[in-house]
Amino acid sequence: MKTIAVIGTGIMGSGIASNFLKQGFRVYVWNRDSQKLGSLIAQGAVALDTPRQGADLAEIIFEVTANDESSRSVWTSEDGILSGAKADSILISCATISVEWVDELSKLCRDKNYTFFDMPMTGGRVGAESGNLVLLVGGMSKSSKR
Repeated sequence: MKTIAVIGTGIMGSGIASNFLKQGFRVYVWNRDSQKLGSLIAQGAVALDTPRQGADLAEIIFEVTANDESSRSVWTSEDGILSGAKADSILISCATISVEWVDELSKLCRDKNYTFFDMPMTGGRVGAESGNLVLLVGGMSKSSKR
């Protein structure tokens, strides 16, 4: 079974992580405010020290942050996702971010030959908690032809 990391566990990220846990997945979680991890840890999630650690341990990494600044930080910092991702990682941004940052992030991932998907979502708290989000997916796997 695939291992999952959820980087950013606000309303949407915690709902995503919780639903993966209910399905029996191994789930790693990180949030800049680690006190928000308590409920997920009680459900069986494993807390991470950094986003990089999540990318190093998990096969599928979801980033669910609030804006360009927080997203850029968890992707590109020394302890960020791109520093720990592996060649076979599936990298997903479900963050609320600008088209400009998505384009830049997509290029960073493509340059490193990572599979990356931009995956904004709708459904709010109820959708996240119930596992009924609508995901708007864009991207190419590294094996896709251009």
